[in-house]
Amino acid sequence: MQPTIELEEANGSMVRTAELEKKAWYRFFKLCYVFAYVVSVCVVLLISYFDFPTEYIDSTSSIILCENGKRYLATANSIYPTSTELDSDDDQKARWLCFDIVGSVTFIPDEPPRNYTFIPVKTTRGSYQPLFWGLGIVIFLGEIIRRSFLYVVVGRPFSAGGFHLHVKKMKPASLLPPCAAASQA
Repeated sequence: MQPTIELEEANGSMVRTAELEKKAWYRFFKLCYVFAYVVSVCVVLLISYFDFPTEYIDSTSSIILCENGKRYLATANSIYPTSTELDSDDDQKARWLCFDIVGSVTFIPDEPPRNYTFIPVKTTRGSYQPLFWGLGIVIFLGEIIRRSFLYVVVGRPFSAGGFHLHVKKMKPASLLPPCAAASQA
């Protein structure tokens, strides 16, 4: 015997899901609901993926520390690092920034020696909030739509918290203990 699932309304009348499943419009709306739900979750996941936390070099807080003891902020001197090492253009800027002319120098090199230490500051941007907010909104709206649909189709009050499922299932006598099998017969 197959189990039957019944929806119990507040006033006690029963509407069998098997009867509703026979109707094409009910199956169509159920299919649309599931499709919209899956698409909504996928959109939230896709949007949230691009806002997941990622680590990057904060060029506004990164420091160029010269051998002579001077400290400079990287962006204040047009140095924009994208990794823990400076690229060739930024390296040359940092070398000239830290180059000291001491006394009377008659020779200025084309490229000064490496005379600095780059101290990158790593920070994180993004968060998981769009994921949690997005999924929360999708679940909330999905529940509102489900309750509204069932109110229109079955007449269940909107604020009743959903339907109570009653599963009636008969166990075969061979699976029951001997005393229960005798009482069922």
